[in-house]
Amino acid sequence: MDNNTIGDRVRSLRGRKTLAEFAENLGVGGSQISAIETGRSKMSFELAERICDLYNCTMDWLIRGVGTREVSAEPKVQEADNEFIKIRKDDLILLQQQALRNKDEQINQLLKQVESAKNIEGVVD
Repeated sequence: MDNNTIGDRVRSLRGRKTLAEFAENLGVGGSQISAIETGRSKMSFELAERICDLYNCTMDWLIRGVGTREVSAEPKVQEADNEFIKIRKDDLILLQQQALRNKDEQINQLLKQVESAKNIEGVVD
């Protein structure tokens, strides 16, 4: 498969699943997926987001056919011309998830320290 069109890329993600199986996971009908695959219908942004989330592909690849298909595990940050940096949405989400995990680990460590301090104070009393 060439993957030259959005329909081709959706079809490649569907793999051996039936239209109904693929569509069910996305909350749409099989006829809608068929129309997208054959170019008779355009995909909504919301559906494209669901496909990217479920099938671990980038929006750039799905919509425009550029870049790599799979979302990378490591975010790629590009320097911009001004005070801001450019980062893909998928990478920003990964960074946010990582920050939340780190914050959860810090909270758990602090709770252990508090519990340990309580135990020490209990022995002294």
